[in-house]
Amino acid sequence: MRGAYRIGAFAAAGAATLLIELAVVTDASGQSAPTPLLTDTPQYCAELSDEVEEDRQALVSPAPAEIEQLAEEGRQLCALGQVRGGIVRLRRAIVLLLKASGHS
Repeated sequence: MRGAYRIGAFAAAGAATLLIELAVVTDASGQSAPTPLLTDTPQYCAELSDEVEEDRQALVSPAPAEIEQLAEEGRQLCALGQVRGGIVRLRRAIVLLLKASGHS
């Protein structure tokens, strides 16, 4: 798990799926329950883009073409104001980068 969020499951066959972040919230009784948080702002796109770049630079070998393509598509969609589609692609690139670097 990276940061304070978990990456959700992705839809098969490249279908655009909005991913929901999960935060664990503890109520007064001490019970914890996942609470969905939706972040779909241009600032979040920029944050994810920076994270993709940091993770890509940390790789020992060049990033696979699929990751580069997802990252570029994500950045372009964010720049065009289609932040949800951009976020989906950037988050997928992060997941693949983590796998490529040996992290789960």
